[in-house]
Parts: sequence; C-alpha cells; structure tokens
Amino acid sequence: MSTLFKNTPIIAALALATASQVASAQQLEEVIVTAQKKVESLQDVPISVVAMQGEQIQQAGIQNMMQLSDYVPNLHIAIAPVNTNIYMRGVGSGNNQGFEQSVGMYVDGIYMGRGRQYRNAFLDLERVEILRGPQGTLFGRNTTAGIIKVDSRRPTEETEGYVRGSAGDYGAANFEGAVGGTLIEDTLLARVSFMHQNRDDWIDNGFTGENDALGGFKIAAARLQFLWMPSDNFTALVLHQRQDQDGNSATPFRANVL
Repeated sequence: MSTLFKNTPIIAALALATASQVASAQQLEEVIVTAQKKVESLQDVPISVVAMQGEQIQQAGIQNMMQLSDYVPNLHIAIAPVNTNIYMRGVGSGNNQGFEQSVGMYVDGIYMGRGRQYRNAFLDLERVEILRGPQGTLFGRNTTAGIIKVDSRRPTEETEGYVRGSAGDYGAANFEGAVGGTLIEDTLLARVSFMHQNRDDWIDNGFTGENDALGGFKIAAARLQFLWMPSDNFTALVLHQRQDQDGNSATPFRANVL
C-alpha cells in the first residue's frame, strides 16, 4: 500500500506531461491575413477566405495561378486559345479579351484587370488570399465573384535569402532565388528576387516534320524592392517587377520536374 502511494505522484506527473504534449501538438497555428486591408487573424474575418502562405506554395510546387486553382474549392483558372478563363463559384467573364474579369486580382495592392495577367508565374511570395463572394465594398468594381490577393515577400532587417533549382525531361529547368536585408540601419531595407523557367517543345509538328510545334516555353522574372522607414509613423515601399513569357501554344505553363 505504501509503495503504491509513493509511485502515484510520479505516474500523475507523467500523465500530465503527456497530456500537455498532446494538447500542444493539436493546437493550430494562427493564420494571419489582410483580407479586410488590415492585419488580423483568419478566424476574425467574416468572409469566405482561403489563405496559402508562401512556404506552403513552395512546398507544394505551385508555380502559377492555374496550379493554385487545383487546391482551392470553387475556383477555376485555365488557359484558353484566346484568353484565360477565370471562374469563382461558377461566376466569370468568359473568354473575351475586351472584358475585365469578375474575379479581381490584386498584386501588392495593384489591380490587375485582364485575364492574361493570371498567367504570370509566382515569385517569392509572402501569401496568397482567395476571397469568395462580392468584394465591392472594400475593393471596388470588377469583384462580383471575388478576388485573389497576392502579396510578395517584403524586405526584412535580417539578411537572408534562398536559392533553389530543379530539372526534368524535355529540357525542363527551374531556377529561383532571393536575397534581402538592411542597406542603412533601421532606415532602408532592400530585397531582390529572380526566377527563370524553361521547357523545350514536347509535341512534334506532324505537318512540318519538325519538333517546334507545341509545349515549349520560357519565363524570366525579377523584382527589386526598397523599403524606407524614416520614422515610426511613415513607411514607403518602392517596387519594380518585370516578367517575360515566351510560349508557342495554349498549353498551361507547368514546369513540373523530377
């Protein structure tokens, strides 16, 4: 009886420690979004939102909007011969190049109104938020079906970066990297991001007999950012980005590599 009494506190302590570890493992990490143009928890946003962090996008190998739509319910994005089809909850503007989209896209706060702008490849992202349903109150016109909000990764005071690459069949190659840090202590930050994708043609041209018909593409992109913080009450961001795409078909740009 005395032996059992002496071991009981030890057993209770072990049980408490195990329960604490299980509770910690089951706790979900808080998801921060800016769906309402302010930083807040996803649980506090009264909107149907799907948020994917930049790390998730990289780990899943998502390289563009078409691939992203495979992970988001009620979102359809596909390249067509004339334009890009964008539908959210079945609502879209169709395949007319003269129409602005019913699904608005904002890249770093800048409105992108044309369907072909959805073909751009992802580069060094912080977060992508998909807001389903009309968003005219906060984002204005051409958001009848919803919006897609793309935020680039901002410069930080800590000097950091990454480089990664991969290769596959048909000359597929993917190279991407970024580096950033402080230029002037506590005042001026900078970040440079760059990317190159390439794949050779993979469908033979039966009419000409040459292997130059369909499937190949080249994408090159770069972004330069300067973040100026002269005081606690003022912040200015200067951003320049350029992306060039060269393809010879309506085949979706996919650089899936092995």
